[in-house]
Amino acid sequence: MTTHSPYVVDMFKPEEVSLCQMGDDGAVTVTRLSESAAVREQIDVFTLGEIWTAEGDEALAKTSKEGEESKP
Repeated sequence: MTTHSPYVVDMFKPEEVSLCQMGDDGAVTVTRLSESAAVREQIDVFTLGEIWTAEGDEALAKTSKEGEESKP
């Protein structure tokens, strides 16, 4: 399923949603929202759709592994 609706995203858990982005070179990166640092930091307070709307795709694509922030 593909959506741009934060209300639809709210019906899923972070591990059930993947963010797909196409780079300038045509390469596609996929980030599961459960890997997103912004989602992990805010999911106890906000819904997944609220986080996505407030932060945007670029922020959600950033993951944090062992304290380091990187782009996939």
